[in-house]
Amino acid sequence: MFRCLICIIFMFPFFCYSQLTVSTKKIELFSWDESEDSWSESLADLEKFSFFEFNEDITFLEFTTNKTKTYYSLSNEEYSSEYDHYSYDAQSDNGYEYMLIIDLKNKDNPNIRLVGEFDEDIMLIRYEVKYWWTDEE
Repeated sequence: MFRCLICIIFMFPFFCYSQLTVSTKKIELFSWDESEDSWSESLADLEKFSFFEFNEDITFLEFTTNKTKTYYSLSNEEYSSEYDHYSYDAQSDNGYEYMLIIDLKNKDNPNIRLVGEFDEDIMLIRYEVKYWWTDEE
């Protein structure tokens, strides 16, 4: 049993082959205003660096900051032709559920957004993209 576990641990990096990597330089935080039916003004605007590393099929995400590393399982891919971006249902390794929006084609402000419920409030975290690349580049 122990040998099997060790093999899985050593093989794990090969299964998480990174197809798309995104580095970010800033995060903004917004809350949903029910009475206005819109997002609030930015509650926080911080210079924070992080990495999003997606596997080849965009079904797994490794999110890394200077303090944490979180893994997400991605499902239910949807493409919005209106906004020209992709969205996914994301479940963290802690069991939290979010909507993940990948908006790299936005020429003015490429970003990745997480939308979810935090302490009974609906929040949006927008990560401003610094660079992004695929393993083919």
